[in-house]
Amino acid sequence: MDCLVLLAIFINMLFETYTILVPIIFPFTVLAFSLLLLRSSKRYKKIVNVKKRLTYILESLPVGIITFEAKNSVYSLNVSAKKILQVDCHDVKRVVDKPTGKENEVFWNLLSSDEMFQNVKLIYKSSDGSYRILLVSQSPMIKSDDHLMGRIFHFIDVTEEEERNKRMWESEKEAVLRGVVARAAHEIRNPLTVISGFLSVLEEKSEAKEWQVSLMLKELDRMNAIVDDMLLLAKPGAPLLKEAYIEDILNEILPLYNQSQDTKNIQFQVKLHPEPLLLDSRQITQVLYNLIRNSCEAMGEFGEIKIESCIEDDKYCLFIKDTGSGIPVEIQEKLFEPFVTCKETGTGLGLTIVQQIIENHGGTIELYSNSKDGVTFLIVLSLK
Repeated sequence: MDCLVLLAIFINMLFETYTILVPIIFPFTVLAFSLLLLRSSKRYKKIVNVKKRLTYILESLPVGIITFEAKNSVYSLNVSAKKILQVDCHDVKRVVDKPTGKENEVFWNLLSSDEMFQNVKLIYKSSDGSYRILLVSQSPMIKSDDHLMGRIFHFIDVTEEEERNKRMWESEKEAVLRGVVARAAHEIRNPLTVISGFLSVLEEKSEAKEWQVSLMLKELDRMNAIVDDMLLLAKPGAPLLKEAYIEDILNEILPLYNQSQDTKNIQFQVKLHPEPLLLDSRQITQVLYNLIRNSCEAMGEFGEIKIESCIEDDKYCLFIKDTGSGIPVEIQEKLFEPFVTCKETGTGLGLTIVQQIIENHGGTIELYSNSKDGVTFLIVLSLK
């Protein structure tokens, strides 16, 4: 269009100066104007078509998109955003400008925030009362000259995927539970068989030998341990999180080992960062007790246990290392599965319980190192 204006000014000046050339130049001028108009028309149609294509793509995406233009404080929604949220542009503007309550408060706070973020999972309640699980992100909206125009708030509905994953998890849990029950029945049947056999002997004889009674009591204790661990595994309970220190929990556990005749020759080295963590002290006591007990049993009468920590980013890393003989290679991959043990009198549920408690705290546990010189377990928990 600028070219047309310049050309018109030039021709006007030419006509005023050389009026005799008007009959000659006029047809060429009309032709030039026509060609320029045709070219401009094609360019305009091309721009319109590109805009339409982009609009079609934007409206066809299964992703909810809300754009905010900072200059005019205008919100725009694509079709998916309107469908998922069941709102329009005016509703969004009204709720952002004048919040009416705590319903979907997290969603609206994120939408009105200038902060950029990625993949925040939240629950959104629609006007029809249904709940959707959304994965929301926000990115800057920038022009070609790197000028910030506003924000692009985009989200996807992962409700069906979450429900599918939940069903799969429930199915896997049921399968594991069936396996645990089957193996528990097998484990409990063994001591029952021993007790049954000796009771048969007692029925035939008037006197019971002392070693027979002792063995039966030992088998009953073993059954009790299996039942206790199974109850703890079945329902450990949600952790009641309070500020606590790992060192304080260890100070309650370690004296029990120092006073025991079986472990009095085992040395403990503790070097921990005094960082407060959100923990269920009772459950973490169970975790540390199980791990230390395993280490003591692996070392026998003599050995050393090192309990150390380090801070990495926002994580608290706890290392528990012993000088035992290590864990057999054949059971390393299934170490945290129920009833997996290399001890003759073990229930094989201790590490399973430990893993479940740590995961309920939002942490992880792994076999960090394993050799003939000892084993190291690593527990990773989030800092406050």
